[in-house]
Amino acid sequence: MSSTTSGKTAATLSPLLLRKGIKGIAGDVKSVKPLGSGDLLIEVFRKQQAINLLGTTSFGGISVIVKAHPSLNSSKGVIRCPALRNDADAAILEYFQEEEIPVSEVRRILSKKNNKLVPTDTFVLTFATPSLPSAVVIGYQRCSVSVYIPNPLRCRNCQKYGHHEKRYRRKTVCQYCGREGHEDQSDCDIANLRCVNCEGKHAASSRDCPAWNREREILRVKFTRNVSFPEARRIVESTDQPKTANSQKQHHHQKQHLHQNLHHNQNQHHNQNQHHHQKHLPPQEKTLQRYAHLGHMCVRSDLAHSHLFLDPN
Repeated sequence: MSSTTSGKTAATLSPLLLRKGIKGIAGDVKSVKPLGSGDLLIEVFRKQQAINLLGTTSFGGISVIVKAHPSLNSSKGVIRCPALRNDADAAILEYFQEEEIPVSEVRRILSKKNNKLVPTDTFVLTFATPSLPSAVVIGYQRCSVSVYIPNPLRCRNCQKYGHHEKRYRRKTVCQYCGREGHEDQSDCDIANLRCVNCEGKHAASSRDCPAWNREREILRVKFTRNVSFPEARRIVESTDQPKTANSQKQHHHQKQHLHQNLHHNQNQHHNQNQHHHQKHLPPQEKTLQRYAHLGHMCVRSDLAHSHLFLDPN
């Protein structure tokens, strides 16, 4: 729901007024959330509730327009069907419409081989429903539907993730060296590759980049758990932190263990040298050294202020 009245937004209306007005139009709904744009996101239980709200033009003393959300009312799934290899996407979509299966778009996935795009037997289906079906029947074949997880969106200008290059108006950053002012690798003034996202020795477009894998995991969490992008990012980052803390703790324990082993080896080496030295001493000197060692031990104990007499005989 968006306001068309200048200076007023639907999200700033009183929550008491909102509840009373929405209930009068559509009854009890599932949720109402204010958006940062000033619009209201209304989730309903039944189709008739959506129809009632879509016909609303005035609400709470302001003029409004209500329309279906462009993405939350649809879902994307993947099917694999080798039998459809020779069928056109348009023919497959026409079949779904004739069978009243709520599919609004069919897109075949293409793979690149020898710099050529080759059609596959994998299809991305856009369903006109918020949730995916477990399977679809095509002719006499039943095809399982899995969640479609898109690749991370990377800006071709700044090479950062999360936005399109159409929204970025600064200087172009090279995906190979991470510097501004050029796009081709032949114009790079450094020998090695440098990723602008992780400082690694690879191009920003590399799928071996930790930043790419992190963004991919965020997308996986978003679409498999059906949460927002900020929530998915929070989940992934919260799981990364304990791993980092555990790694640091493990490194500390390893360092401490190494230090203890080194200290133990030094003491053992010292004792071996001392034993070897005592072995070659005359008997009288051995006796004197044994008394001296006993006196040293007493000095280190609670008898520190006692006077010890060491008889040379």
